[in-house]
Parts: sequence; structure tokens; C-alpha cells
Amino acid sequence: NRILNIRGGDMRRIDIYSADGQLVYTKEGNGSNLMQVDVSQFAAGQYFVKVQFRDSRTVSRKIIVNRP
Repeated sequence: NRILNIRGGDMRRIDIYSADGQLVYTKEGNGSNLMQVDVSQFAAGQYFVKVQFRDSRTVSRKIIVNRP
């Protein structure tokens, strides 16, 4: 799948970092419960997604981008 769907309440911002810690993507939220990121241009590998919510919570998750 080329689209990463991120669900959560009142998201403020999404940052995606490469495995070596470089910021590779940022998207400002609009307060919605669903944000989508097109990862089709990302190189294969491991990334870390950091989601910041308007209530100051932060959640981080690891994702793997594979290429056929």
C-alpha cells in the first residue's frame, strides 16, 4: 500500500524520521481524526512516525516501507 493512514483525535502534526534520525516528512494537521501520507516516494527501509496531538500528547510508531 502506498498510503499510510493515521487515525487519532485532533492531530496537530505528523513528523516522519528515517532510521538514522533525519526528518524526511512533515505534515500539519487540521484537527481531523484521519491523516494520510503517501509513502510511495520513500526509499525502502525503517521509519519512525511521530504524531503530536493538540492536547500535547505525542505518540511514536515504527513503520517499514517495502518495495517489490
